[in-house]
Amino acid sequence: MYWALTGHGLPTPMPSDDPDPWPRSEGSLLHWRGPASPAQLNSEVPGPLSDLVMGACQERLRDRPASMREFISLLEGVQHTLGSDGGAGRASEPTANDSSKLARSP
Repeated sequence: MYWALTGHGLPTPMPSDDPDPWPRSEGSLLHWRGPASPAQLNSEVPGPLSDLVMGACQERLRDRPASMREFISLLEGVQHTLGSDGGAGRASEPTANDSSKLARSP
């Protein structure tokens, strides 16, 4: 979802091609503050949606939604908070609950 909102992969503190996986200089793993939020990279992303995505990207498992079911519930809450147009004047995308309607489309 981070990529879909930003057009960028979720950055990590340890790039795979880094010859020294434990750098100690300024800007290194020890000083890394995490990725920019979707709202910082794309001004069209509403704050509550950005916050939800960043919550799902937390390093510690206990800081993320416990399951996809919980994430979807939180996402539906964001959708409700923003209104049916996503808070930006755009038509809302189908939710998981709308999947049966999609399957019947001609």
